[in-house]
Amino acid sequence: MARTRQKAKQRQAKRRAQQREAQGTTGQKPPSNPAEQAAVRQAEAYEIGDVLEEAGGDVDEAVERFEGELTEEAIAPVEAPEPVEAPEPAEAAPSRRERKRKERADRQAAGERDGRRRDRARQRRPEPRREVRQRGRVVNFFIQVWAELRRVQWPDRTQVSQATGVVVGFCVLAGLYLAFFDWLYSELVKAIL
Repeated sequence: MARTRQKAKQRQAKRRAQQREAQGTTGQKPPSNPAEQAAVRQAEAYEIGDVLEEAGGDVDEAVERFEGELTEEAIAPVEAPEPVEAPEPAEAAPSRRERKRKERADRQAAGERDGRRRDRARQRRPEPRREVRQRGRVVNFFIQVWAELRRVQWPDRTQVSQATGVVVGFCVLAGLYLAFFDWLYSELVKAIL
């Protein structure tokens, strides 16, 4: 299932790249928010793990497969849809997030450094290179467990209380049902003996 999700993400990324090329935009647009960045990193990790698994743990063979792998979507061109102009939104006060983004962009344009580690790491980091790292099965298992747990939709307080009420209600009903038949059969056995 993770492999099909990964392939779907790859197809979407390729379609976006082809659309940008058709519209005249070159280069790969980096993800704009942390959630997209995490999704891209996770998809790359799944892809690397899958290629390494298919290669039977042989790193050299996995690197060759990873670099030389072409899918049907990469070979067949996808037609880009006609660009549609969006209606201009009514002017509203910029949100707090937009103001922060603009301030950050202004500081970076002026050459100031943002005090956050994330921005410094992003500036120092070279182009993301796909390296196949060899990990043990146990470590890989826990990495995948952590990734799945990050995707879980945890219930809120009302959902937990409703589910608890349903479980307790069914337990009470089952207890009453069993108690009734226990009493009935015990009286029947006493009457016979």
